[in-house]
Amino acid sequence: QPEEAIKYLIKSIIKNKNNLEAQIQLAIAHELVEETDLSLMIYNKLIETNPEFLKAYYNKAAMLMGMGDFMEASKTFFQLIKRNPDYYKAYLGIAMSFDKMSKFKDAIRYYKKFLELKQFSDDAIFARNRVNELRAEHFSKDNYELIVHQLKELFSIINVNNTRYSYSKDYRDGIDEAMKLILSGKFVINQKEDENK
Repeated sequence: QPEEAIKYLIKSIIKNKNNLEAQIQLAIAHELVEETDLSLMIYNKLIETNPEFLKAYYNKAAMLMGMGDFMEASKTFFQLIKRNPDYYKAYLGIAMSFDKMSKFKDAIRYYKKFLELKQFSDDAIFARNRVNELRAEHFSKDNYELIVHQLKELFSIINVNNTRYSYSKDYRDGIDEAMKLILSGKFVINQKEDENK
């Protein structure tokens, strides 16, 4: 039970004020009982006194996202990557925050930055699909050629007219959304371009 965990963690922290993991767990326990103000206070204190303790930034930002405060979440993720530019999960968090705020160009930018650091994972599949979705929904006219190029990277096209494709093995589990875009007719690769090859 979170309430019992809070009591135990407070005792542990009193015994050892340098137990950073116990303080993180205490913040999480307060969040579970919807005492987010106390959680934020703990995260902010951890960041102030231990600025290199990156987990505090990440957990704070993740909690802010859960609260729907995407602006503050993105600011905290930016603080995190300033400390460690290779903290790939922070780029995904920034992208998702911008996505929720309807800042789609910025969202795409940071989804791509995340993919530069983490190409093969379930999160990478999500990010890649989301980039394709955002381009299709919001930038289809401006970025038509770019979208076609990226879709071609996912597929080795055998026959455009019959929409038959040879799937790249590395992307097989992550191309369903891109495939739907093509089959829906939203993006039809220029047949003349293909015939001139």
